[in-house]
Amino acid sequence: MKKILIILLVFLIFILISGCQNENIQEEISLFQEEVKNLTSTIDDLVLQNNELIISVSDMKKTIIELKNEVDEVNRNLAPTVVQDEITLLSDPEIDSIYRRAVKIFRWFQGGNMDSHCEQRIVIDNRTYCNVIGELTKYQELIDMMNSVLDYEIVESLLSNSKYIDVDGDIYQRPSSRGSDIYKGEETYEIIRINEKKILYRVTVEVLGDEKMVTGYEIHDFYLKYYTDGKWRFDEFYLFR
Repeated sequence: MKKILIILLVFLIFILISGCQNENIQEEISLFQEEVKNLTSTIDDLVLQNNELIISVSDMKKTIIELKNEVDEVNRNLAPTVVQDEITLLSDPEIDSIYRRAVKIFRWFQGGNMDSHCEQRIVIDNRTYCNVIGELTKYQELIDMMNSVLDYEIVESLLSNSKYIDVDGDIYQRPSSRGSDIYKGEETYEIIRINEKKILYRVTVEVLGDEKMVTGYEIHDFYLKYYTDGKWRFDEFYLFR
């Protein structure tokens, strides 16, 4: 298109020059030729700029595509891996063990004491605390044992009475005891698997009369539930003796 335009302009100029004798007309033609030259130069510049723009846009599209691919790759790497929750199934002896640990913990807090000696003691708010010895001696060991079988709210409730405190990492206790119910006899246990995340632990205990004869039975149901950290815990618990 540019070449055709130039040819037409040149042809027009040739005709005008051929038919004109007047000097003024020749000057106008010269000026016109100069303008055509300038116009041609401008057209060349525009064509060059247009080509550069096309190349620039092409490069930008290529860069955008590359960046998008990099972002997609990063997102794939950052995306959380979906892992099927594999529930740890418990055998009957394992369930019994969890129950007995829960009973032991509650007896420490509500029925009796951990082994201790008061030769090593401290007094806080007029309360005497004795250093614990025996099965557990470190406060974190006690916390870990509680968290392994009892719901967090139960653990917090037991700790709130301040019977056991942390002294430089060691367990100190405030001795107290209430004894047990002498009118409770033998216990029997039943494990009922409700579903893959919930187990009923049923305790049937004899009720004794004055002559220590069985006069009836009590049933206590405790629910063992599966938690997202892979642990089985009782979400409610109490001592019935």
